[in-house]
Amino acid sequence: MYKFILDRKLTINSLLIIFLSISYFAWSITQNYYNLRSENFFKSHVYKVTENIEKRMLVYENALRSGVAFYQSSQNITREEWKEFVENLQIKKFYPGIQGLGITLMLKGEEIKPLESLMQDEGYIDFKLNPEGKREQYSAIIYLEPLDKRNMAAIGYDMFSQSTRRQAMELARDSGLPTISSRVTLVQEIDSNVQAGVLMYLPLYKKSLSLNSIKDRRTALIGYIYSVFRMGDLMTPALAKETTIPLELYDGEILEKNLLFKSSNEFLNRGKHTIVQVLEIGGRKWSMHAYSTQKLDKQMETYIPSILAVLGIVVSFLIYIVFLISFNSRKSLSQRTKELEDEKIRFSLAIESTQDGLWDWNPITNKVFFSNNWKKMLGYEAQDIGNDISEWADRVHPDELEATMEQIKAHLNGDTEFYESTHRVLCKNGEYKYILDRGKAVFDNSGNAIRVVGFHTDITAQKKYQDKLEHTAKHDSLTKLPNRFLLSELLTHAMHVVKRNDKQLAVLFIDLDGFKEVNDTYGHDAGDEVLSIVASRMNAIVRQSDIVSRIGGDEFVIVMTDLNKSEELIPLLQRFLNDLSSDIKYNQHSMNVSASIGVSFYPQSIDIGNEVLIRQADQAMYCAKKAGKNQYQFFNIEDSM
Repeated sequence: MYKFILDRKLTINSLLIIFLSISYFAWSITQNYYNLRSENFFKSHVYKVTENIEKRMLVYENALRSGVAFYQSSQNITREEWKEFVENLQIKKFYPGIQGLGITLMLKGEEIKPLESLMQDEGYIDFKLNPEGKREQYSAIIYLEPLDKRNMAAIGYDMFSQSTRRQAMELARDSGLPTISSRVTLVQEIDSNVQAGVLMYLPLYKKSLSLNSIKDRRTALIGYIYSVFRMGDLMTPALAKETTIPLELYDGEILEKNLLFKSSNEFLNRGKHTIVQVLEIGGRKWSMHAYSTQKLDKQMETYIPSILAVLGIVVSFLIYIVFLISFNSRKSLSQRTKELEDEKIRFSLAIESTQDGLWDWNPITNKVFFSNNWKKMLGYEAQDIGNDISEWADRVHPDELEATMEQIKAHLNGDTEFYESTHRVLCKNGEYKYILDRGKAVFDNSGNAIRVVGFHTDITAQKKYQDKLEHTAKHDSLTKLPNRFLLSELLTHAMHVVKRNDKQLAVLFIDLDGFKEVNDTYGHDAGDEVLSIVASRMNAIVRQSDIVSRIGGDEFVIVMTDLNKSEELIPLLQRFLNDLSSDIKYNQHSMNVSASIGVSFYPQSIDIGNEVLIRQADQAMYCAKKAGKNQYQFFNIEDSM
């Protein structure tokens, strides 16, 4: 009799544990779903911030190029001419964040004294090269506008004497491309409000000399057009539209000494999401560490998981109390049966309300109880599914069955606290659903599993939502082509492949000629139709292995892979020019655009990244426009001058 009573008590306690476990599983599943949705919402904001920063830095590169063009258009530029040029750029309006735009010249030792005299005659009474000392190579900042109190402190400074600045200057000299320095303390920091700084350099070469090799470019170097950035002043306007995302920006690795910018005190109210994005800016890699805030997290907050957990706990203890009362009060069999039935109905309603499928497996007999929700989830009626474990195993996707069985085995061996697996299960209509499968085993005194209870949760909609968010973040909404972010990933992979296979690839930067006139004449709907048709025509020309992307406005980038030699591209380039210039019909109107195409190739004599490769093609495209439009040009290092 004593053994019978003890067994009854153990049974009641086991039921409580099972019901509480089910409640925990239901809470955990729904909590994970809403956490994932909140994380994707946060990531979409971060992608916008990254795009704003990259676009802004490309705009600043154009300011340097205009400075090079202005310098080389004149034999000698005076202080007043440079001042007028910078004022006409209106950098505070169109280039917010630039501390100054300047010229620095490279000098030999015997050229220092004449330069000091010349600058003093131009009005810089105290002009003197600093720091003093004997060096193999010198440089001197001669002009820097706007010439405020901060920038005045930099006039005459030899940037080539400092290792960090020298490294960036040498890289710009050898590549011929805009290059950003690593983190520095600017000479302009003359008060207590000290900010981290960086400098962007674009080399000046003698026009009459060859620039085909690194040796040629070193020989031809005469100086640099450069811009100065105080990172706080630079990043504040770039983040004006996304102030809800606190972030830290680092030069290279995420170390305190590399900190470039910290957005605000919102870090004190840090949320639960974080992400690290790597940006390639001017030949350097910046690491952006972004965080969500408690305010942003609350926009996606829900009480559904908590409500479900409370409901499960209440029902579990109600059942437990009923069993205890039944056991201790010796009620009549009919009364106890009725109470159990009532509680069973409540429990069933609670389970049914979660829309999850309950399963209860006996590992010894391999018999399984599948709830009605479990069967309905796969499109079956109650009588269509038996009670053998094969009813589940035979429907798991073949590619995922082995891994799923290993996860079950690990839990039955006591290696994991819970069993959890995400896999696809075949439905009655022949389609697969994504299922989050979670369970927990009950063990006997010998450590053998005698029962495993768990839930199936249909996460197909969640997976589709996640895939849709990722697709939206990486594709152009109008043409459905990859955007700049996805292009960067695909191009990096393609560069590794062609280098490994000893092949070539070409990057085509395409800008539509006459697109603005279409918008102005026929409206933006007509412009959207033109962009969609142009995208379709591009896709009709390229091979399946090639990449067609739209990176903004009327600009497209195409990556042609698996080339043996650059000459293979010429017939395709001519076809692009012909097809893209064909008339486009819209609302009984005939519209026409053409294309200017710039081309760069990989690999090259020096190791470059994907952003440099795109910038080279961009520069070649501008040369095609200057040459008369509706044509193509290959990148030449002299084009970047």
